[in-house]
Amino acid sequence: MKNLFFILLIFSTLFSEVCDFNNDNTLNIVDIVIMIDSILNEGEEFCDLNGDGQLNIVDVVQVVNLVLYGMNIEFVQISSGVYVDPGSGNNLLINYDFKISKYEITNKQYLEYLNTAIQEDDIWISNCIDNIGETCVNGFYQENNDLIEKSFFILGNAYVHMLNEYNFGIIDYINSEFQIHNINYIDHPVVNVSWYGANHFAGYYNFRLPKYDEWIKAGKDDLNLNWPWGGGGDMHLKINVLNSQFNIPSDFSYQWGDGTTPVGFYKEQNNMIDNSSPFGVYDIIGNASEWLKNDNEFSNHYKISAGGGWDWGEFNSKLKWHLKYSTGQPHWSTGIRVVKDN
Repeated sequence: MKNLFFILLIFSTLFSEVCDFNNDNTLNIVDIVIMIDSILNEGEEFCDLNGDGQLNIVDVVQVVNLVLYGMNIEFVQISSGVYVDPGSGNNLLINYDFKISKYEITNKQYLEYLNTAIQEDDIWISNCIDNIGETCVNGFYQENNDLIEKSFFILGNAYVHMLNEYNFGIIDYINSEFQIHNINYIDHPVVNVSWYGANHFAGYYNFRLPKYDEWIKAGKDDLNLNWPWGGGGDMHLKINVLNSQFNIPSDFSYQWGDGTTPVGFYKEQNNMIDNSSPFGVYDIIGNASEWLKNDNEFSNHYKISAGGGWDWGEFNSKLKWHLKYSTGQPHWSTGIRVVKDN
C-alpha cells in the first residue's frame, strides 16, 4: 500500500504551480483555507480544476482529494434506497450511502498511479502472464493467504496484429517513465487494464471497485430504464458504442473514430445529448466497460465487467444486457470506475 507522505510530496510538487496559493511549493491545508477565502471574496480563478470557468466548492473538494489521496477523482453521492433489478424487475434495497466516481478513470489518472506505484515497488515491468501481450505491468494479488503475480496492464499496442487503426490511449515505459503515445487521449478512459489491475488501482488509493448492485443503483436509481438517460433515439448523440454511429444524419461529423471518447464527452456543451444517470454519473453505458468487485457465482477465477465498451452493439449495452464474464484479462474496451465508502 502506498506511503501517504511520499504520495503527498509527489503531488504537492506536481500541482504546486496550479493551486499553490501561498507559493511555498507544497499543496496542503493552508492552500485550501486560502482557496476558500478566495471563493468567498471572488478572488482569482487559477485553481479551476474542473474547468468550468469558476472557482467554487467543487474545486475545493478536488483539492482536498489531491491532498488526502494524491489523486483528483470527482465523486458523486449515491443515496440508499431501492433499485430495479434488470433481470427480475424486482425492487431491491441498498441500505447504505456510498460515493462513485463521476467519470471513468482516465489515462492521465492511471499514468499518475503507474509512475508513483513503480517507485514504491508495488508494481513492476515483466513479461505478460497468460499470453495476453509481450510486456506488462505486473503486481501481486492476494488470494486467500497467497500472493500471486498477475498482469495488471498491457504496455504498448497488443492488438497491432488485429487493428489497423486504434482510437484509444496506448501507454509505454520510456526513459524510466510511463508515457502515453498520443496526448490527445489523455482524458479518455484507460483501457487494457485487467480486473487485477483495476482492483489494485482502487485499493492503492483506499477506494474499491463497484459491486453490481451499486453500479445499477448509480446507473438508474429506482427507475426501470434501458439506459441511464431513459429511451432511445439519436443514439449517436448519447452513447459511445459501435452501433451508435450507424444511420447518423448525413450532415453529422463525428469527432472520434471507433474507440474511446473523452470521459463525460456526451454533454450539451459538446453538441451532444447528456448521457448522465439520474445521479449525474457519466458513461455508465458505453465508452469503456467497467470491472466490478463481484466474483462470478460459479468460480472466483471469473470476473465481471459491466456497461459495454466502445466496441459493443447498441442493444447489447442496455442496462438489461450489460454483463460480460471473463478471466479478468485486459481488453481494449474495458476500464475502471471506483467507489469510495462513506
